[in-house]
Amino acid sequence: MLLHQLLLIPLMCVFIFVFTVVSAEASLRERYFASAQGKFAPQSEEVLQIASGLFFQLLTGDRPAVDSAEWKACGMRAYTLTNKQRELVVVEELEGNHTGRGFYVFSVDSKSRVGLMMPHRYFDKDSGKIGFEIFSRGDFRFAAWNTTHRYGGPGRSKAQRDHSGDLAHAPRSFFTALTRAYARALPKGLLIQLHGFTDKIKRRGDNGVDAIMSAGGPATPVVRNILNCFKAAFGRSILLYPDETPLLGAATNISGKILRHMNHQGFVHIELGAGLRKRLLEDAEAQDSMVRCLTNE
Repeated sequence: MLLHQLLLIPLMCVFIFVFTVVSAEASLRERYFASAQGKFAPQSEEVLQIASGLFFQLLTGDRPAVDSAEWKACGMRAYTLTNKQRELVVVEELEGNHTGRGFYVFSVDSKSRVGLMMPHRYFDKDSGKIGFEIFSRGDFRFAAWNTTHRYGGPGRSKAQRDHSGDLAHAPRSFFTALTRAYARALPKGLLIQLHGFTDKIKRRGDNGVDAIMSAGGPATPVVRNILNCFKAAFGRSILLYPDETPLLGAATNISGKILRHMNHQGFVHIELGAGLRKRLLEDAEAQDSMVRCLTNE
């Protein structure tokens, strides 16, 4: 039930950012599934700079002042809700204004340095749902999901695919705004992206591979630590890029490139195979093991 609503329309752009409080009746899970709609449209640099500033305030524990001129109208709203005794700030698109900006949940009182991104929740099957379960069970600073399909829609041939909405590569999106904010707010943090693969590995004959870990370039100590934790937890074949495989290394991932450009060493790219994704989706103990691997820095 809506308790109060504060609406600001500043002067600089068309960003409507509503900050409200949502009752405990509202379900975070319902909001997550309701966020999946629309067609992607790139954002202007002005809007992304403003959004990055707002994300920065949330990441540093501030509540952007309701009378601040920085609250702009780019079709988003923010509201608080309590989920499993945590106070969360949810940022989502306004109804009827869905252009792939994404769906975001910030744990405002968390001291964690770890953030989660799921840029391909439709194309990388179940990656979004796994990210939701992991975030719900662990202490993460935030979680972010795409809200439009990576290629403009499912079932498209390679010739029909529209790559503009791929948030792992789109140069102008709210994901890039969040990445820049995260690098500034948490220079020693970890930005973890969850993905999924199927036949690409099998075509190489590596049918037993369950996951690939990468920093987007030469392996970093934190990526090696997470890989070793996964091996101990799941007893499966986990490969390290580029040491053990040349595939799925995220060398062109836009968030990884931004972080490296900002001299931030916290990018972690995790590709999950179908078998491990199925286990993580169904097995609460496996989910808890993954949380420990990602948060025990």
